[in-house]
Amino acid sequence: MKLDMEAGTTLGLSEDQIIEAFDRVGTKAYDSLNDGEFRPFLPSREIEDAFEQNAERLGLSNPYEEAVDAIENIYDQLESITLDEAVFPSIENPLMPIMEDTPVTQTSLNLPSIDQSMMTQSQAANQFSNLTMDQKIRLLFPNG
Repeated sequence: MKLDMEAGTTLGLSEDQIIEAFDRVGTKAYDSLNDGEFRPFLPSREIEDAFEQNAERLGLSNPYEEAVDAIENIYDQLESITLDEAVFPSIENPLMPIMEDTPVTQTSLNLPSIDQSMMTQSQAANQFSNLTMDQKIRLLFPNG
């Protein structure tokens, strides 16, 4: 989102126009983005309660209880990160079973296939140079 804000500036949007485009994220989130502050997600008490209620309804143990320590550990690692850092830290999923004999591949991660036609379109980047400023803004901020 911070890169979207910077792109708006690059395209000539005023600060008021950028603020208006980001009105749905809220003032606190906008200010954090603008300041380069990364705010990691921590599930709210309502989310914890929903996990508990769903587990009870299904007659299962609460999976959030198994994950809460890992979630808090990841949160603690991310809490000091800024959006201006060159590299986002790589954090392994502590809840995934380790399979030493299975290499991580696109197939093992169950990711969709890469659309090769998109990869070979050399003119894709140049197609935006012929757009008006209004068309660029509509592409960047399709929902207003």
